[in-house]
Amino acid sequence: MRDRAVPNLPSRDFDALYAAILATGVPETRVGFPRLHQVARETWGGRVGYLVDIDGTQLNLIGER
Repeated sequence: MRDRAVPNLPSRDFDALYAAILATGVPETRVGFPRLHQVARETWGGRVGYLVDIDGTQLNLIGER
């Protein structure tokens, strides 16, 4: 198995970024490709969601505190 780097996409307007991705028709779900994982508040205070593209590459969506 090969390790793959997971790119991070920090955003100052996290809600607008998330809404724009949803508007393209990417479903908000935990299975399938492509998909958008619902945003969660992490223990360190930031908000994180995940976009998984059609090839299975995960992009971390990171909102500032």
